Amino acid sequence: MMQCDRCHKNEAVLHVTQVQNGHKEERHLCEKCAQETGELPQWTQSPFDLWDTDFFKSLVNPQQGRPEQAQCCPQCGLTWAEFNERGRLGCARCYEVFADSLLPLLQRLQGATNHVGKVPSRGSGVFTTNHQIKRLQQQLNTALEKEEYEEAARLRDEIYALQHEPPRKKTEEGQK
Repeated sequence: MMQCDRCHKNEAVLHVTQVQNGHKEERHLCEKCAQETGELPQWTQSPFDLWDTDFFKSLVNPQQGRPEQAQCCPQCGLTWAEFNERGRLGCARCYEVFADSLLPLLQRLQGATNHVGKVPSRGSGVFTTNHQIKRLQQQLNTALEKEEYEEAARLRDEIYALQHEPPRKKTEEGQK
């Protein structure tokens, strides 16, 4: 069990690696410290509220131009050419700045444009629940496309129940 680098009390469930100026820094945080430092967003009642962020707005209506033409990321200074050389983005803002070229690249390399990631088996209920909601939403969209309305209604109700249940604690997860 890896402890949180910040509070040194709780188990780390989020592992962050940052590379700045060639220096690699790793941090391991518990859920509480990750939320306090801004590494982990506070989840809203509805995952649909996430669409109101600048990142998702830029994906739906990209007006930023091609990343190749962009000078650099305003936060870390990374250019598209440097990304092509290194194969790594410099910061979270790079995803917004280079969104127009990253999405087709991710689709081609990974077969999808969303990253599911890994959640520790002893991880927080927030991670598990949000992953389950995203998976169910994809199934709901598929059911609607196939005009399977009874299945879509069942999935909708399951999503609603997950969104409105209180977060599970680690001990509760281990029992399920």
